[in-house]
Amino acid sequence: MITKRPWEEMFRTLQFLRPDGGGPLTEGETLTAATVTAAALSDGTDHSAEMIADIAIYATTQVRYRLKGGSAGNDYQLTVRAETSNGQKFEERLGCKVN
Repeated sequence: MITKRPWEEMFRTLQFLRPDGGGPLTEGETLTAATVTAAALSDGTDHSAEMIADIAIYATTQVRYRLKGGSAGNDYQLTVRAETSNGQKFEERLGCKVN
């Protein structure tokens, strides 16, 4: 769970390797595309345009994005999707509480 204030803006990075450096990516496999979205948990309203910016692949195995905004007292679900050079697709979901 990510906790932030509405004014805060921060870069977040999601690694698509196990902590031991092994899979799920194979040897030499890299990320080739990434998206990050933000939706209100209360009704599923898309808040991506106001909360997510600067999405990029970082160090070939990580998705980096800037998390900003949000309304105090609201909870959001962030969805990070990545595609790889071997055709694999991954999706991670993270909670975000703005207070």
